[in-house]
Amino acid sequence: LIPPYRPSILIFLGRILVSLNKHGGTSSRLTMIVRSVLLALVWRASAGVGASVASEEEPQPTLLRGGRALQSPPPSNLRHVACGRGVDGEGGLTSCPEGDSLLADVESLHEVRCCRDGAASGWMQRCAEDYAGVFARSNIEGLCHEVNFADAYALCGASGGRMCTAAEIFGSCASGTGCRWDRELVWTCGEAGDACGDGSSCCSGRCGAGGECSPWPSNRAVNPGFEEISLSPWYSNSDDAAAALTLDSSHSHSGSQSVLSIGRTASWNGVQQNMFGKIEVGVAYRYSCWVKLKNASSSFFKLSLQIVKDTGTEKPGASKTVSGTTWTKLERIMTISTTGTLTDVTISVEGPAAGVEYWVD
Repeated sequence: LIPPYRPSILIFLGRILVSLNKHGGTSSRLTMIVRSVLLALVWRASAGVGASVASEEEPQPTLLRGGRALQSPPPSNLRHVACGRGVDGEGGLTSCPEGDSLLADVESLHEVRCCRDGAASGWMQRCAEDYAGVFARSNIEGLCHEVNFADAYALCGASGGRMCTAAEIFGSCASGTGCRWDRELVWTCGEAGDACGDGSSCCSGRCGAGGECSPWPSNRAVNPGFEEISLSPWYSNSDDAAAALTLDSSHSHSGSQSVLSIGRTASWNGVQQNMFGKIEVGVAYRYSCWVKLKNASSSFFKLSLQIVKDTGTEKPGASKTVSGTTWTKLERIMTISTTGTLTDVTISVEGPAAGVEYWVD
């Protein structure tokens, strides 16, 4: 049916149906069949008219970013979860109580199993032949985890691995790796370049036009690796002159420099950057940094995002207890909700007790 003529066809079909109702009677099987077919056609035509009106007479508003119309949809807030065992010995899916696979909201809680390419201590090879080089584990940092997608992604990255793809889970890559997750639904996603049908298959939540997962957006922080000749636009979040930040070329996780935080008089003292106008509400971003202790054997750290709105202030973040003198990664995917009006947002590293010195990269 061509959209401009749908209303007239709808009227014509309706008149025929009225005529049948008046003269057809209920005894004629042919009349009843014709009436049923026409009812179906009327429903299809009316559905077409509704869609045409919505798209032609009531166009949806154009979203703008930086004065330009958005050319791609926002990232999906859904990800695939799949039955931890994968397939049985005969190639059939082994049902979990909740089903073999589902689409889950990124804020819902599901079990974590991680994959990596290549062998490493603590990782097991369980895959079918198609994924012979993939190793997996369920016990991460000595614990079994049931968390949201962001935390699951961060856990896998911090453990030296990545999220398993749905195909790898179905291929039994993580079967029998512990935590009794074989009959639980575990998080899955594909990294940049993996095949996808929509954003829910991708870690970034974005599936490109070519049917491949898109990478995470470019870094929104300025001077993220402290490689410039000055700290700007980073600054100390303390007014105490003793709490200082200094560029240090003797220690770095990557590149040639890091920042050293010294003279701290409170746990919240640390390096900070204002991100207002650089990130958007309703969009998922991955926040991460590397930290290293200088004068303590162990300490609590938090990579914080302070969000200020007309409805109040909140401070979510990625936290971890860091031990030893090696670089440790803090990472979390966070989305600022669209509720309320955003008035300010900053990112900072904090947590250790007063007097504890540390590097950030």
